[in-house]
Amino acid sequence: ITNEPFAISTGVFGCLQDHIIHGFELCEAVGNIMWNWRMLTLTADTTFFDLLERTLYNGLLSHISLDHRNYHYLSLMASDGDHPPRNPWGNPTTGCCPANAVRFMPSIPSYFFSTSNEGVWVHLYDNCKMDWHLPDGRSIILSQRTRYPWDGTVTVEIGLREPAEFSVHLRIPSWCEHAVITINGRRLEDSVERGTYHRICRVWRDSDVITVTLRMPVVAMEADPRAHEFRDKVAVMRGPLLYCFEGVDNPDYHIRTISIPATGERIRPFGEGIETEALYHPATELSFFEPIDKPDLLGGVTVLKGPTQNRGKSKITAIPYYAWANRTQSSMRIWIDRMEASEN
Repeated sequence: ITNEPFAISTGVFGCLQDHIIHGFELCEAVGNIMWNWRMLTLTADTTFFDLLERTLYNGLLSHISLDHRNYHYLSLMASDGDHPPRNPWGNPTTGCCPANAVRFMPSIPSYFFSTSNEGVWVHLYDNCKMDWHLPDGRSIILSQRTRYPWDGTVTVEIGLREPAEFSVHLRIPSWCEHAVITINGRRLEDSVERGTYHRICRVWRDSDVITVTLRMPVVAMEADPRAHEFRDKVAVMRGPLLYCFEGVDNPDYHIRTISIPATGERIRPFGEGIETEALYHPATELSFFEPIDKPDLLGGVTVLKGPTQNRGKSKITAIPYYAWANRTQSSMRIWIDRMEASEN
């Protein structure tokens, strides 16, 4: 769920089970992002950028400390609190990972936008600006304003010297059902499908504003049943972010024993739709988890609070996985037990 969610053969499952113990390598995340970017530019298939985004937020950033001074060679999927601390960037034991990370990070702005003969493409959402030109040489500015990935509302303002006809392609992530797009406050009548680049072709004028609203429910992810280590377990995601449970946030519970009810109507049957070959799949919405903004926690994050099936009165708290291991040495879990609502 961090950076290898798609399988080519069943042989991948053995590798994933090994990663439960050993974790994901930093170089692996960098290479995964680069590969998916090249596949996207060849195919214009948003599946590849969905993988890139998921890897960027979860498979890459989880290695790097929030003060940017240290890194994990391996970012674990579970720990009993005995994981090794992050290494300084100059640690001589690993030569490739620090260099790959520090040369990759400055390249991230190049993944936000691209152009083609049809017009412009918006891949990644964040506060940013593109000052570039259309294929015919006319200058264009795209300015994004958003709180993504904490909030799913994104505004894109277009800056032009004169009106121009071209297409704007907006990425609608595969995890987002029922996205809404408006132009200058007027909702588009055509349907917006998840897992696509939504193409809007029209004569654009200076100061036109596109607003994209991406619904971000808290979702329980389940694994392909062939991955027996993950059976009867779920991971929690909201938007592109994977969440985890750290002991420091849940002092009333042992992290190994936490379980949540993941019942309710299924989002879609496993193996259907655009995630046919996915190792991980959205199972149900977890409406009982409440997103709460914490601007003073871990550099500013949105945490999730919800009930547990364990006996106890306090709620459990999940933090974004990328922010784990930035406080005291603590236990951590991504995959937790799924329980039926009637079990106590």
